[in-house]
Amino acid sequence: MNFMKPLLFALSFFLLAPSAERAQSPASELVKGVVQDERGQDVRYVVYLPTGYEEGEESYPVLYLLHGLGDDEKTWSSAEKGRMQGICDQYFDAKPERKRIIVMPDARDTWYRNVYNSNDQYETFFFDTFVPTIEQAFRCKTDRADRAVAGLSMGGYGTLLYALRHPDKFSAAYAMSPAVMFGQRRPRNDKDYSAARRAYDESNDVVLLLDKVEDKDAVRFTIDCGDDDLCLPSACEFFHKARELKIPSELRVRDGDHSWDYWRVSLPKALDFVSGDLP
Repeated sequence: MNFMKPLLFALSFFLLAPSAERAQSPASELVKGVVQDERGQDVRYVVYLPTGYEEGEESYPVLYLLHGLGDDEKTWSSAEKGRMQGICDQYFDAKPERKRIIVMPDARDTWYRNVYNSNDQYETFFFDTFVPTIEQAFRCKTDRADRAVAGLSMGGYGTLLYALRHPDKFSAAYAMSPAVMFGQRRPRNDKDYSAARRAYDESNDVVLLLDKVEDKDAVRFTIDCGDDDLCLPSACEFFHKARELKIPSELRVRDGDHSWDYWRVSLPKALDFVSGDLP
């Protein structure tokens, strides 16, 4: 029976030793929810919580990640398009000191603006209701230095618009294929173009908004656009004017077009930039 002693010892050690599963950090999580706007409409969102969030108590920097036209709050995290959860898991596994909460709101087709002559005041809702609600519901750091914004296409335009109009809220803005030209559109027929509509359009033209920047060092900007992207000419216009005005800005042009193949590669670069690196 002596052979049973080493067997029992080995079995006891196995049962007491921590399992590999318990030794691993908990997985990241995607949390879905809604915030009600002033009209009583539900605005949906998805929030990425990094590995270890549920088990800890610390607060995290936050990135607001904006979708493009025709997409919604789920597109960045979808398996078919954005795949952001896997991209961010891999990034934060390699750079755990840069973990952050990532918030993806639904903006429908508002272009992240207050809709003209409508009670759909999305931008006002975003800053007065959505951001405070999210940052109370999750452990977000709420100082400007730890808050950033990024997005693609329509969301790239929204990124520039929000950073220019609300420099007290963000320290960094990373615009992927920003549709700058949308804010430059004017009606072809000036006959029906009222002074009120002209003022509205000019107030949402991100190139014109550069002239109104008071603290030129408040927000760092990066434009990331493919060499075959239809948004490149107007994105370059924004960049060159920002540089002329000595507003901190970078332009990165890589091989690619207006596609998810390009933007998925952009996301880790955006995380580097909002964490303080040059692109």
